[in-house]
Amino acid sequence: MKKDTIAIILTGTSAAGKSSLAKKLSEEFGIPLFAVGGYEREYATKLGYSSVLEFEKAVGLEKAYFALIPQMLDEIKKIAQGNEIIIEGLYDPALYAKICEMFGSKTVHLFNVTSSRHSRVRRIMMIKRISKKNAKKYLSGLEKSKNIV
Repeated sequence: MKKDTIAIILTGTSAAGKSSLAKKLSEEFGIPLFAVGGYEREYATKLGYSSVLEFEKAVGLEKAYFALIPQMLDEIKKIAQGNEIIIEGLYDPALYAKICEMFGSKTVHLFNVTSSRHSRVRRIMMIKRISKKNAKKYLSGLEKSKNIV
């Protein structure tokens, strides 16, 4: 991997619009996109699990995640192919450090995408078409499951 390859990393609060922003940037500038959560779901499905949660429960959270890191790094390398890449949904400091090693820390740009809780609840209500009460519950569940870099 060339050390001057740019990696744009989007992290931040749940339902703040990271995926939407990543997709828009990817489309607008023709930069390949790697979605961490999407890859986790795809990997769990390939192993025969119906969800990431089922995979994590079956093998243990730490073991599941550490099995994914080398796979994700290989996929990121393959997608970037020495060019720019957008990485969406990165929360793990260990994975962030590995990406900095791979690309060179001067070319890794980390952006924290966030918005008010009120805006995020409204966004979930629109996307999921659920009540405000259920959107708040849904958001609380998302917040419990993520740690920000």
